[in-house]
Amino acid sequence: MKAKDILNALNDIDEDMINDVKKSVSNGKSKFKLKLAIVCICVVAIISVIFILKPDNTNVNKQNNGDILINNPTNNSGKLVVFNDITRNYKDVNISAEEINIEWKWEDKTTFEKYGSVKFNGREYVAKGQLIEVNKLSDVIGNCKAEGYDIYTDKNYVETFEVRRVKGISENKVIAVGLENEYYIYSLNSSNRPNTFGEIIDNYNLGEVLKFDKFMIYEGYDEKGYYKLDDDDFIIETLLECRGAKVYENCDEWNHGDINYLSFTISSQELGVYKRVLYITEDGYLATNIFDYNYVYFIGKEMAVKIISYAKNNSVETETEPYEYTFAGTLTEISDEYILIDDSKICVNENEGMIFKVLTNDLRVSRCLKYGNLAVGDIVVVKFGGKIDTVNDNVIKDVKGISKGQIQDGGIAVTE
Repeated sequence: MKAKDILNALNDIDEDMINDVKKSVSNGKSKFKLKLAIVCICVVAIISVIFILKPDNTNVNKQNNGDILINNPTNNSGKLVVFNDITRNYKDVNISAEEINIEWKWEDKTTFEKYGSVKFNGREYVAKGQLIEVNKLSDVIGNCKAEGYDIYTDKNYVETFEVRRVKGISENKVIAVGLENEYYIYSLNSSNRPNTFGEIIDNYNLGEVLKFDKFMIYEGYDEKGYYKLDDDDFIIETLLECRGAKVYENCDEWNHGDINYLSFTISSQELGVYKRVLYITEDGYLATNIFDYNYVYFIGKEMAVKIISYAKNNSVETETEPYEYTFAGTLTEISDEYILIDDSKICVNENEGMIFKVLTNDLRVSRCLKYGNLAVGDIVVVKFGGKIDTVNDNVIKDVKGISKGQIQDGGIAVTE
């Protein structure tokens, strides 16, 4: 398998991998089970795989605050284009990096990693790992009990954290827990699906917290392009009219099969979800994994076709986006406050290299430096949220991890 194929598989698990499964299996029930198996395997692979970063061509959006949003490469031109009149012209090389695959020590875990679940008002809520801005929260509604366990010391920990209500959302479904002066989303740990779509609208304030922005068009099992909506008001209004839609009797067995549909990419701070999917099928079904379990409702063919037609007629084709973003270069300086990374080695013209900064005050960064055996001169690969602050020393923002890398001409190795 080529490097690009591996990247596509990891970045688009919900789409490409699952559709390959559907093509090869004829029985509906088998499709669903095999789909789950593929997704689980890919989640494990993300932890253990030696992945390839191959700079090609990048679509970039400029933010008002000077940040630049870099989309991972999608073609073979060998160029990475960045806004603010900065063009990164990279060599057509592969850069591999092996993940640090360890159970972090207690002191090296973030608070939400330490406390994966909390108990509040007799209910258990699980961490979504997503921050929420304070302006999206309302009043304090009490405290929750959190329990954690350190496998290295065989010690249990118990903490109490403040709980706030998320605006418009029932605290019986979602709460915001105060951790380290920030708030993280925790959701009710339950596989029970509401009987009607209207219950979801009311419990989760869907009209306000969901944004339908980008989607993939499928005709049967074939992709027909990735698109960006001009405006999603019509879709929201149409879905709000589907309050009476009934839950599908066997959600875990549902499969849209060889039918035309749209696959929307959904992110929501209020729900604590990032790049989940929501399907609208031509035969009248809405299905989504934004509530962790598979939710399926029959909204009717008329409503579904209205949404599909509107989306197709009010959108423009755009580049697909990866689940997470990557940057690579040579580590040139390590200090207590930051590290510097130079991308000269992978530039076609090394004289055009630029210096980028990663701040080390984030535990996710400092623990990689602590255990990753990184040294000045190493090639490193940074996983991050997609933004680089060009106003302030090209700081790479929302870094999720750093690994030692290696430039190579081709091929890929996967650890078993």
